[in-house]
Amino acid sequence: MSDLFNKILVPYDGSSYADKALDIACRFSKDYGSKVRVLHVIDASHAWVIVGGITLSFEEKLVSEAKKLLSKAIEYAREKHGITIEEKLRIGHPANDIIEEAEEWGADLIIIGAKGISGLKRLLLGSVTEAVAHHANCNVLIVR
Repeated sequence: MSDLFNKILVPYDGSSYADKALDIACRFSKDYGSKVRVLHVIDASHAWVIVGGITLSFEEKLVSEAKKLLSKAIEYAREKHGITIEEKLRIGHPANDIIEEAEEWGADLIIIGAKGISGLKRLLLGSVTEAVAHHANCNVLIVR
């Protein structure tokens, strides 16, 4: 196992950039024995909305979609690279939660896409990548 990158965190939103980040993380894992954890963060600010004084929650639907994305990532790693990766789902503020997850898990490297998919379905914006790059306590590799 590499002493440099034992644990690699991959924020994943299903975008082409996230797919590239996952592919690179899987290659690191195969070549150096690194553990890989794929993380999806549901933006808490988009999990509910108030309409006419009534609060409508989208959390259940967003969690269901996020679990499908994580399953896709796990299957990709297993089928294309022959490795097993971990998954994690969080609800919060994407940049903060990515940084917190990296710290709590003890990640040596975050591999993140330069841009993500915006909108209510999948959330990881270019501004998230920038915040993670500036504030993470570990190395960050930005993939284009």
